[in-house]
Amino acid sequence: MPRSSRRIAAVRFPGIHRVMEEMRALAASGADVISLAQAVPDLSPPSPLIERAAAALRRPETHLYTPDPGLPALREGI
Repeated sequence: MPRSSRRIAAVRFPGIHRVMEEMRALAASGADVISLAQAVPDLSPPSPLIERAAAALRRPETHLYTPDPGLPALREGI
């Protein structure tokens, strides 16, 4: 089996790996752990938020570019 070079062998895992191992151990021991690793929490968004996002995606204007000067209602508000 080929050996790794000394430089490759000297590469260390990022510290987050150690934190993730500790988090998994805590979860395995029954602790209530929420993972925020990779900015992907393991909790689903609230149902009302999902419904509002889906409704917005169903509106045709959601998929269009705005006018160059901006949205009139927003411009008035500003």
